[in-house]
Amino acid sequence: MKVQSAWQAGATGAGVTVAVVDSGIANTLPELEGRISSASTDVVVGRNTPYVASSSHGTRVSGLIAAASNNGTTMAGVGWGLKIMPIRVLGKCGGYDSDIIAGMKWAAGISVPGLPVNANKAKVLNLSLGGDGSCSTTCTGALYRDAISQVNAAGSTIVVAAGNSEG
Repeated sequence: MKVQSAWQAGATGAGVTVAVVDSGIANTLPELEGRISSASTDVVVGRNTPYVASSSHGTRVSGLIAAASNNGTTMAGVGWGLKIMPIRVLGKCGGYDSDIIAGMKWAAGISVPGLPVNANKAKVLNLSLGGDGSCSTTCTGALYRDAISQVNAAGSTIVVAAGNSEG
């Protein structure tokens, strides 16, 4: 990704908040100390249960995005000046499209019933999600398209990862 060139040019991500719409931050990484947005203390959206035996995928993704650099420990995040806003929409056994969509909207500062207003919206939303089926164009697909349009209209950018299944 040639991030060292970007860092040398001053691109550290300082002042930018990235919402990680995933499984939250299940354990602490020293590299993320001071990098969690004050707007969120790991917001839980929807029907997810507490962290008991939950996935640490959101923790790993957050580290890849914003872990401290040049400190002689495990890794450096791509944008070590970024802030992370963890949005927990997935649990140990996956999650619901409706929760993912609500998490996307909340992260972008769009009102979501049952959640407090997010006055400190994220500039970037990371969705590193997988699934075992295709997105229907008639129902779920339309809901995602609508949510993406709303998030973009609110001034946030969505970055997704897809196709990285194991096997």
